[in-house]
Amino acid sequence: MSKEKFNQVWDDVMSIATEEEMRLVCNINGKSIASLESIIYVRVGYRSYEQWVNREECITFL
Repeated sequence: MSKEKFNQVWDDVMSIATEEEMRLVCNINGKSIASLESIIYVRVGYRSYEQWVNREECITFL
């Protein structure tokens, strides 16, 4: 996992979760993109960061 990729996902997930929630999930499950993707799934229903970003970009331009 690249630190830059993790930081990008972290910043984007901050739009749908609080920092406290994100820290809790990462403390329990480990600091990884997969942990952040768990938050994405619970909040917006997408299974991966890429799926979420791609879908949200499509919605934005409609």
